[in-house]
Amino acid sequence: MTNDMNLAFDETFERLNFTEIALDKIEYEKCTFVGSSFYKINLYNIRFLECEFIDCDMSMTEFINTTLMSCKFVDCKMIGSNFIDCNKLGLSIEFTRSKIDLSTFAGLSLPRTVFTKCSMIECDFSGTNLSSSIFEECDLERAVFLNTNIEKVDFRSSFNYQIDLNKNRIKSAKFSLSDIRGLLYNYNIIIE
Repeated sequence: MTNDMNLAFDETFERLNFTEIALDKIEYEKCTFVGSSFYKINLYNIRFLECEFIDCDMSMTEFINTTLMSCKFVDCKMIGSNFIDCNKLGLSIEFTRSKIDLSTFAGLSLPRTVFTKCSMIECDFSGTNLSSSIFEECDLERAVFLNTNIEKVDFRSSFNYQIDLNKNRIKSAKFSLSDIRGLLYNYNIIIE
């Protein structure tokens, strides 16, 4: 813990409803948020450094100029969250067993990002750099990949994706043979 009025260091925040009480610090470093609600709030100008969010509701959260450096989201509900206006400097995030449907990551640089066992239905990755990222057992139904850098991305255990080979950078990306339909859907061919 620290006495700095604007910094929370190595603290745990449990079962707080930030829709009713405001975050009272500007910077949170190595903090853990457990079972808390950030539903539909704007985390404007707040810095999260090496923080972990566990079982939090962050649906429709706005990350305007928010710093997310080495942050992990585990078992979180993040439906409709908007990451496109977060602080791009040092942006590094990881998701595990989280529901991030309808969220947008458009235009961000997220190389080497790990998504593990996430529901990512209708997420928008247009113009995103996802090079060398891993999508492990993720549901990517109707996720948008348009002008996206997915070079060296591992999709082998994920499913329901549809990726246009002509509209994305795809060199050395990894896919499973069983889900090859997701790469050939726009060619109007029959695969049996």
